[in-house]
Amino acid sequence: MKKYTVLLVFFTFYSVFAQTRRDFDTLPVVWPDTTAVKTGPLKFVPITGKQFNDIRAFAIANKNAGGVPAPVLKDSKLIVATKNALFELPAGGGYESSYSYIQYVPEIRSHLISRCGEGACSAYLLDHETNGIMYVPSSYDSGVMGFSVSPSGKYFLVYSSYDGPDYADYYTTRSEFMIYSIGQTKGMKGLRLYREFESTEWSIDEMVWLDNSTLALKVYAGNAAVDMEPVQYKYYETVIK
Repeated sequence: MKKYTVLLVFFTFYSVFAQTRRDFDTLPVVWPDTTAVKTGPLKFVPITGKQFNDIRAFAIANKNAGGVPAPVLKDSKLIVATKNALFELPAGGGYESSYSYIQYVPEIRSHLISRCGEGACSAYLLDHETNGIMYVPSSYDSGVMGFSVSPSGKYFLVYSSYDGPDYADYYTTRSEFMIYSIGQTKGMKGLRLYREFESTEWSIDEMVWLDNSTLALKVYAGNAAVDMEPVQYKYYETVIK
């Protein structure tokens, strides 16, 4: 058994490092649509913390992890392998530019990668087959906080937030989330902005899918950055359709 394990590790290592090296910064960036298909207000219905945690546990248990090689961290470089290319990204945590790997999203066959530098972070989708990249919008310097795909694989959610009530000193809103529909076209090119939401009332701690049309949220109105006492969370669900 040990012999086969060694061989598997060797062939995985060889297949990763035998690919053509590409420069991530020279790839053309695809900018997503900014006009939402669905408009109008959302209704947020209160739920309990236990209900949210049960929904969260179910979502985690049923998450699709995909089947691509995991990124490699070597000599302060993040090495990401796509189907036909290899990307070596600086990952030393430097002020100018440092990359981190968030996760592979199999429903859109793309790697979600974060880049932080000069006090701000941004996120990109890297298509595993075409090597195209798409910018994932966020209004905040901290960048995208989290993402989730609906159970049916029809919607892709990304959310961002500021952590305090003094948001108006820096931004026009306190939190936001965007929902993209995943089209028949494979990869990130099939993404279309379905709905977006902004709030000035609370910050987002976490969001998960309850079902294919309902989201559950964990939010707070306090200041997570400086409060001596833990923030008081509230929990909601909202129907996106």
